[in-house]
Order: sequence, then structure tokens, then C-alpha cells
Amino acid sequence: MSLLAALLTFASTAHAQPRTDVVATLYAEHCAVCHGDNLQGAAQGTPLIGIDLAGGATVSAIAASTAKGSTARGMPAWGETLSADQIHALALFITERRQGTT
Repeated sequence: MSLLAALLTFASTAHAQPRTDVVATLYAEHCAVCHGDNLQGAAQGTPLIGIDLAGGATVSAIAASTAKGSTARGMPAWGETLSADQIHALALFITERRQGTT
């Protein structure tokens, strides 16, 4: 599933915004504090680019890691806060950013 297809199924609360902006905002609100604005990492979180990801780098692996979290690494279980569609959209966003396509 492409980022565009996932975003078209995404919640319609930000109808006027382009869908990529919705996911970028979601990333900024929930992920950037730990993983950095550009996925480069921050004081309390690992980078999401330029390294092998502990849980895997496929869309499904990133979605699973995001949903389940990792207490050992200090990663919250976002599946308790975000919907499955939001998590999938974030996983697509991260995967595509890792590939430099967004």
C-alpha cells in the first residue's frame, strides 16, 4: 500500500490539509521529541535514519514496533494511544523518509 493510499483512508479531521501534512503533523506531535524533527534522533531517542532499526525496517515491522513499544528502549506502546490507521500511516512515512522519497 502506498503512502497516498494509506493517507486517503486516514481520519478526515484535517480535510483541508494535504494528507502528507497530516502524517507529518502526527509525527511531529508524537515522535519528533524522541526521534528528532528529521528522524535524526534526539537526546532520549534513537535515530530512525542511517542505522539498522532494532525491530526491523519494513512498514509492518515499524508499525509493530510503534504499536507495541519497547520498555527496554524506553519506547511507549503507541497502540494504546493511536489508531491502527495512524500507526500504519506513520510507518509508511518513516519508511519513505528512510528511502528519501518524501
